[in-house]
Amino acid sequence: MSENLERILHAKLTGVYSTQVKSRIGYGATSKRTSQTVYYMITELEDGRLEIQAVNQHHVPTGPARRISRENLLKDYVPEPSVYMQKVLPATQELDKTIKRGEKHRSRQENFSAEFEFKNALHIDVDSIRATFGLGLTYLDRKELDKAKLVFR
Repeated sequence: MSENLERILHAKLTGVYSTQVKSRIGYGATSKRTSQTVYYMITELEDGRLEIQAVNQHHVPTGPARRISRENLLKDYVPEPSVYMQKVLPATQELDKTIKRGEKHRSRQENFSAEFEFKNALHIDVDSIRATFGLGLTYLDRKELDKAKLVFR
């Protein structure tokens, strides 16, 4: 077997998948059915289990991750490689760059610039632990203990 084929066969699955969420809105004669496409980031873990995480409106995986079976993935989700390549991958890379800029500013004691970058990151992903922690440390560096306590809480 060629090296490329071997690598492909043993590669861990990572990508964006979608599913249709159907719901009913309104009551009585004015009610109607709607269908919405929801995107998820699916990542295969080292042990072969699959982890699923919602993708937010900024195209960044966010919120709690949960596990699903391979059967569930194949039955209920559709691969969306173009969404991954054109939206999610660039958005997660930009989020990472924003956090790194915040960390760089903080390491130089440029605390107001660090605060700005960490807050920008939190606008993209409100659940970002790195951005939250960086913002809290920035407030500690500025001796703003009340703000730091609030962030760490």
